[in-house]
Parts: sequence; structure tokens; C-alpha cells
Amino acid sequence: MLVLLENIATIIIYFIYGLVFFTMGNGLLVQYRQFSYFNLAVHLKWLGWFGVVHGFAEWAHMFSIIGPESIISEPSWLIIEPSLQTISFIFLMLFATQLYTHTTKKSHWLTYAPLILLLLWLWGIILGIGSIGLIPSIHLSMILTRYFICFPGSLLAAYSFILQSRELREKEFHGETKYIYGVALAFTLYAFFAGLVTRENGFLLSQYINYKFIENWTHVPVPVFRALCGVMIAYFTIKVMSIFNLEYSTRLANAERDKMLMQERERISRDLHDGIIQTLYGIGLVLENCLYLLKEQDALEQIKFAMKKLNGSIQDIRWFILSLKSPQFTTLSFPQLITSQLQFFSKATGLRINTSEQSLSCLDYLSPEAREHLYHIIQEVLANIAKHANASQIQISCSACATDNSCIEIKIEDNGLGVDNTEIKTYQGSGLGLRNITKRSELLGAAWNWSSKPDGGSLFAIVINKKEIKHDNKDNHR
Repeated sequence: MLVLLENIATIIIYFIYGLVFFTMGNGLLVQYRQFSYFNLAVHLKWLGWFGVVHGFAEWAHMFSIIGPESIISEPSWLIIEPSLQTISFIFLMLFATQLYTHTTKKSHWLTYAPLILLLLWLWGIILGIGSIGLIPSIHLSMILTRYFICFPGSLLAAYSFILQSRELREKEFHGETKYIYGVALAFTLYAFFAGLVTRENGFLLSQYINYKFIENWTHVPVPVFRALCGVMIAYFTIKVMSIFNLEYSTRLANAERDKMLMQERERISRDLHDGIIQTLYGIGLVLENCLYLLKEQDALEQIKFAMKKLNGSIQDIRWFILSLKSPQFTTLSFPQLITSQLQFFSKATGLRINTSEQSLSCLDYLSPEAREHLYHIIQEVLANIAKHANASQIQISCSACATDNSCIEIKIEDNGLGVDNTEIKTYQGSGLGLRNITKRSELLGAAWNWSSKPDGGSLFAIVINKKEIKHDNKDNHR
């Protein structure tokens, strides 16, 4: 009777243990946000799959206590629990290595560790079955899996979570950082209870730190501690994930604001083009007809001067309309964004612009914020060429400037009058456009230079270092 009660208690413990991890994993997969700007959001799916598969692994152990022969043949059953357990820990290792390398931008070789460990586990099982038999090799593999996959994977996951606190503070989610440390603590405890505490075996630490040692010391079964760790991981992770809802709400609000702004800009542009420009054109035609009616030279010169000023005003209004046409930095690829705007620019100015989407495809990695900075830099350069260079043709190209593609160089060349190097360096004149180029280049982690070419015209070159791109959420310098 006592043995039956103990079995029932063990079955209940493993059922709850498995349910905790299954619920945690299912919750993370439901809340998974693929398109979030946070590093953590991109990789939470692996943690979710760890929870789901690990829950099934513990339920498999529960059914082995109930009696596997009533469900599936015993030889097949013996391999189910260790296989599910190993796969779950592989998912945990995947989550930890992916999050760590994505956050630190280094040690990319770690991403191959889960696959290598899985292949080593399969190889070890095959060798073990041939040398010490099926059951001993399975028991040994479950211990080694905890030592060499679960333990390092849990510690790396804890450290990777701590690394996310910096990103949260940068994006002004200060209140959620405490939950980051809660998850890290939970994974550290899990690394001990699930990674180092194993069933008793005369191998490595298992002969000293095992189920019996913990239960004699605490009078609490080890699965209870693991389940509590799972509850902590689930609670703190879901608390951290509340930032995704805040982020989503912020993005919706920003999208609504940008939509209203775009509509207002389109209305102003349309009114300027269809109203004021057409009126000015009409005035110009009247003045032009007057030229044939006047004979006095002074009157002719005054009308020509007025027409020159009128045409200049029309061009200025075109520039104003061009600057109001705000591109879609989040919905278009960068090549599409630039080429569509260059077509509008060429039509407004009469300049012939040569480029290709393929040449600009190396800039697709840029975030929407970085795209906006680079777009406005290109826009400012083109505006200066059209206003001051007296050019007829512009060439835009983009290429990698390092063998490892760590930096990108964008060149804008024209066949105009060239530039004054002194003015470029000292920001003489209004200087506002050049200052904006400098500020946006700093946010891109870029360096720029603008100089005259020996054969005529000018060359603007900007080099963007991928690792140096900064984020400025408070000021978009619009």
C-alpha cells in the first residue's frame, strides 16, 4: 500500500512538472513576436520549443512509472524519454547560443554547438549499446546530456538574458530589467537542479550530487525544485514579454501618427502643385506674351528679370514638394525606396540619374531608422548638386569596401562644377545641410567626404561601418 501511494505521489509530481514546462513553452510560442526590434523576441521560439518538448519528456517518465507495456512495447519506450529530454536540451542550447551571438555579435561558432552535441549524443548511444548494453548506455546518456548540454545551456541562457538588460534600458524599458534578472536567477537554479543533479550513478558527480543526496538533505523530491524553476522561468519571461505589447502599442501609435502626417503632406503637396504652381505658370505665360508687345529695352529687361525670378520660385516650390514626399522606410526595401525617390527627383529637376537596385541591395540590412538617416543624407547631397553644381548627370553606386563586408561605401558623382573644399570643411554659407549630413553620419557610424574630381564634377563618398551604427530614438532629425 505504501509503495502504491509513493508511486501515485511520484506520478502526480511528474505530471505537474511536465505541465509546468509544457504550459511555459506553449505560452512563449503563442507570444512569439518575429518582427520585434528586440533581440530577445527573435529567439524566444527556441525557448518555447524547449518547454513543450521537455514537458513531454517528463510525461514520458510518468508513463514509464504507470507501466509502459500497456501503451507501447518496452524496448521502444526506453528510448522515448532520453530522446525527448535530449531534444529539449538541444532547443535550450539553441536559444542560448542564438541569443548570445545575436546580442554580442561575436563567437558565431557557438551556433554550431547544438548540432555538434546532438551528433555526439547519437554517436555515443550507438557506441554504448554495442559496448555496455541498451539500458546502461541510456542511463549514462541521460546523465551526460544534463552535464554537457543542460548545464552549460542553462548558464549561457542566464547570461544572455542579463545582456538584454542593456537593450531594455536603451529603449527606456527600465521597469522590466528586474524581470530579466529574475529569469537569469531561475536559469541559474535550473542549471544546478537539472544540469548537475542526476539519478545516482557511479559516474562523475552523479555519485555525490544526485537525487538521493538532495532528497535526504531537503526532504523534497528533485522534480519539485525543477518544477519551481520552471514556474520562475515562465513567470519572469512572460513579465519580460510585456515589453512586446508596449512596443506593439507604440508602433501602432507611431504608424497612425505617420499616416496622418503623410496625408497632410500629400494634401499640401497636391495643393502647391495644382494650385500655386499652375497659377505661377499662368502668370509666366502672360509675361512671356508681353515680350512680343513691348519695344522699349528697359521694359523687356524688367520682364525677363521677373520671369527669371518667377521660374526660380517655381523651382523652389518643386523642392518644397519633393521634401514633403516622405518615403515609406518600413514597407519598402532600400533599393526600391531610393530608386522610386530618384525617379521623382529626376522628373522634378531634369537631372539624369544613373543607378540600379542591384547596386543598392547591399544596404538592405539597415534598420528603418538607419535607412531614414541615409536617405536624408542622399537627399541633401542631391539637392546641393541640383542647386549649385550646374550638372546634367548623377551616378549613384554602392559596394562593399572590405573583404568581410563589414563596411559599405556609397558614392554620388556628378559632372558639374565641383565643390569648394574649404566651404565643405568649414560649413561656410548656411551650413545647415552639411551639419545635418555630419550628424546623421555619426548616428550611422559613418565617415563622409565631398571633393572635386580632377576631370570635373564632384564625388561624395560615405562609408558605413555595420558595427558602429547607433540608435537615436529621441530625435529622428526630420
